[in-house]
Amino acid sequence: MTRIGKQRLAWALLLSLGWATLLAGTAGAAPADLGLKARLIWGTDEPKPEGKNLQDLEPALREKLRKVFKWKNYFKVSEHPITLARHQPTHVRLSHKCEIEVSYADDATIEVKLFGEGKHTGTVHKSAEALRKGQLAIIAGDDKEKYGDAWFVVISANTP
Repeated sequence: MTRIGKQRLAWALLLSLGWATLLAGTAGAAPADLGLKARLIWGTDEPKPEGKNLQDLEPALREKLRKVFKWKNYFKVSEHPITLARHQPTHVRLSHKCEIEVSYADDATIEVKLFGEGKHTGTVHKSAEALRKGQLAIIAGDDKEKYGDAWFVVISANTP
């Protein structure tokens, strides 16, 4: 083999190793840590009750909920930041009755499991990319204590 032939072979090997390394690094790329925010929200047509530790919901989220759901008023019961990492489910207690487990279902999908009074009551899946773009993952149900009211667990990207 000539000197030029050997140089070409060496370059071809280096390029193939470079491409193989690059492809190996991206083909099965792990999802990046994702900053999320979990909120427990109460929906009602009544005004905010006196003596309850409820906060007014930020206007942008309140308007998003009003476009889809029927209630006039939405109050934040609790809010918790979440940093979601691959293979590490995150457990969050939103109230004494409500807990969630958030994890990656796969590299592109977030899974939220809801536990009410210790029992698994529902699961929702949402694209991580959709959350990054401002969409919400919502699990909701009727308030057992007050007919006509509802609760919502809302997961969103934690944007500054």
